[in-house]
Amino acid sequence: MKKIVGVIFLFLVTGIFFLPFAAAGSSSYDQTAEKVLEFAGSKKTLDQTAKTFVNNQLRRNSNLSPYKEMMLQFFEKYVGFEALKKNLVVSMKKEFTEKELNEIVAFYETTSGRKMIEKLPSLIRKELSFGVSEIQKNKKTLEKKITAEVEKAKKAAE
Repeated sequence: MKKIVGVIFLFLVTGIFFLPFAAAGSSSYDQTAEKVLEFAGSKKTLDQTAKTFVNNQLRRNSNLSPYKEMMLQFFEKYVGFEALKKNLVVSMKKEFTEKELNEIVAFYETTSGRKMIEKLPSLIRKELSFGVSEIQKNKKTLEKKITAEVEKAKKAAE
């Protein structure tokens, strides 16, 4: 469960769900957005996410093992960094002005910025872990509420 949540989160963080956006050009604005993505480790994250997803699928269904390379190539082609870069740039430009992106680049070039890039994935994993842990501890509460609603609906239908 934790791995699934982590993979989904990484897809969201890296912008995989922004596929409908139009293609970006190669202006200085685009280049700055690409630099932010580079600093943020988007390529590495997308590559690792695809590998994790495929490996999880193979663990669940070993019959897919002979197709591992084909699956990895598929993910690289359709959701790899190069496949999504233009859409990611468009997404960045929708959220940040060129000036803001330049400021982000300037921050990432500092010692604190590099430390932030280094530590952020670990912090995100910890946040996800806390959330998953709380869900696991409290899921009985939700189950009880759902059961009560189902019973209520059954009684109302009688």
